[in-house]
Amino acid sequence: MGEVLAVSSIKGGVGKTTTVANLGSVLARRGSRVLVIDGNLSVPNLGIHFGYIDVGKTVHDVLARKSEVVEAVYEHSERLHVMPGLVSGGFVPRWSFVRIIEELRDDYDYILIDTSPSFAELSKAIEVSDAIVFVATPDYPTISSTLQLIEKVRGKIVIKGIILNMVKGKNFELSAREIADVGRLSVLGSVPYNVRVQKAVANFSPLCLESKWNGVYWAYAGMLNDLFG
Repeated sequence: MGEVLAVSSIKGGVGKTTTVANLGSVLARRGSRVLVIDGNLSVPNLGIHFGYIDVGKTVHDVLARKSEVVEAVYEHSERLHVMPGLVSGGFVPRWSFVRIIEELRDDYDYILIDTSPSFAELSKAIEVSDAIVFVATPDYPTISSTLQLIEKVRGKIVIKGIILNMVKGKNFELSAREIADVGRLSVLGSVPYNVRVQKAVANFSPLCLESKWNGVYWAYAGMLNDLFG
């Protein structure tokens, strides 16, 4: 039975979706069967990272009962599959991820859900996930807001910790120790800023799937034991 991990952030622009795409890629390169799901129904972007922009069926169709679950799963590589959202977004009344997870959980080692900053949509992911991890950049506004969100979900789900993303190593950035002390949780690792991540998005294939010879790959690889044991 696969482990389901929700990946969350309080705001856009911190690299949550690139984290899902690259973390899934690292797991797949290391031999695991991985499914990444776009759980941000309002502003779905995960599919773009893999080139799924105008596809026949999406997670929106599945949740609206207009499609079978397997019809919205696309094989990006042998071990990495993607369930993209409708790029234009869309409202789906009274939806749940339960059917998706029940049907697919046994087919994968790991399922990663790219969640929405909306707490209502995030709650839907929490319902079906074993644990949650938060993505943030090491600046005061983002960390402050992220810690507030963490307090809202504390006690509702296992919190793995925070992934610091796009770290530039500047002295004005908050350190992992400062964040861990204030937030009473683990900082799982720091992913260095690398312009090649954005270039990979433009090429519709995550950097960590294309190459492991970069600091981004090894930053995510170094978190796997803490994330999944």
